[in-house]
Amino acid sequence: MSLDCAIDQISCGNNHVVAVNHSLNKLYFWGSNHQGQIEIFKKQGEYAKPRGLSLGSHVHGFQVMTRGDCTILLTDADLQKEELEMTQMPKEDVLGEIHDLGSNRYLST
Repeated sequence: MSLDCAIDQISCGNNHVVAVNHSLNKLYFWGSNHQGQIEIFKKQGEYAKPRGLSLGSHVHGFQVMTRGDCTILLTDADLQKEELEMTQMPKEDVLGEIHDLGSNRYLST
């Protein structure tokens, strides 16, 4: 299996994999989506080949973690003025976003 770029980070869940290229702001997902752990593609099932996702220019940094049937994506995003006003928080207090995909069974404390 080959990807169209270098990989900076790879994270494996029970039955899915997420690979990261930070300089391109790009993620690659493959494996099982039966719990929605790669839900970005909205279709449950199996993905035998990597599917790419570009995060866009507004994301200036991100980290990915997988555990069990879950994927966590943390982003450091530049919020648009309207989005920042909706938070009613000073810009310096807005750190980014958390996206939780799949089963939360492994995340409970």
